[in-house]
Amino acid sequence: MLIRITLAGCLSAALSLMSHAQTMAYSPMGGIVTNASHPQLSSDIQSQLPKAAVAQLDIHSHMNSAGEEVIVYSLDEHDMDCHIAVFRDGKLVNDFSLHSFADPNNHIEQKFMEYQFFSYLEVPAPSSTADIFSFHNYGDGAGTVLVVLAPDASRYKVALFHQDSHSQIRYFSASLTAELWDGDDYSCVWCPAHFMVSKLAWKNGTLVVVSKFTKKGPFSPYPMSDQPIRLIQRKSPPSATVKH
Repeated sequence: MLIRITLAGCLSAALSLMSHAQTMAYSPMGGIVTNASHPQLSSDIQSQLPKAAVAQLDIHSHMNSAGEEVIVYSLDEHDMDCHIAVFRDGKLVNDFSLHSFADPNNHIEQKFMEYQFFSYLEVPAPSSTADIFSFHNYGDGAGTVLVVLAPDASRYKVALFHQDSHSQIRYFSASLTAELWDGDDYSCVWCPAHFMVSKLAWKNGTLVVVSKFTKKGPFSPYPMSDQPIRLIQRKSPPSATVKH
């Protein structure tokens, strides 16, 4: 069974613009990278999205037992202003913008419209699976947005929304826990920096912070930005647990 990660570009030196999409499929034989264009949606699916919608990702996910089709699309000519739409049985169930993830009550003045889709990974969760999406800001690519989407009865909810510089989520498949790594040198975003690590655990269907520490370093920010989502197939430390 393949675990698919779709990459919409890679970082290059201090300034970064997203290139043409690539698809990476991990299997026991290793990873294979191939070029890919924008996914072609069916006319029925396309008709339920805004007219200007351009698909960045179209995958069949398994958050609910019956499965769902998840589409990341943009409303900007530079592939920005991203949305995540979820379909069940060909019908639109939810359509979230990055801004609605960050601010469901529309209280934040900053709009998350300058981010581009970068990568995706489906991971095991306590009751089924969860979908992790990453986005990089247009321009230098240092800013990272991470979104974890999880099932909520017959619908879906945000299990995690995170925005910082050179962020990376490390998901431990054996223990179903995670770590968030964030760079802490905002005066020189592409210089080696110490990283703040937040340990996460599932509680009531969301990922919550259970502890934090600063990782000794400094570490280069490039590996974090190149791979904002990592699946680690070993157990995380016992401290990354939470009591229900």
